[in-house]
Amino acid sequence: MIYTAFDGWESLRIALASIKLNNFLNKKWNWNKALLISPPGEIHKNWVLFPEKINGKFAILHSISPDVLVDYVDDLKEFDGT
Repeated sequence: MIYTAFDGWESLRIALASIKLNNFLNKKWNWNKALLISPPGEIHKNWVLFPEKINGKFAILHSISPDVLVDYVDDLKEFDGT
C-alpha cells in the first residue's frame, strides 16, 4: 500500500507499507514497518506502484512537475526511510 504520509506541511512524503498475503487473508494485521520512499524536503503525492514487476523490477509512477516519470528498483527494501 502506498499512501501520503503527512506530518505537517514541511513533511509531506510518500510511504509504503506491506503485509504478507497469508496474514491478510487470515485477518492477521501484521503489517511490515512503513518506509518513507519519497525524498525528504519535497512535496510528493499520487505515486503508483505497479502491481507486477516489469523486467524483474518494481516500477513506480510519479511526477516531478511538469513531467511524469517511471522509476525502477530491484527491491523495495532499497528505500531506507530517510
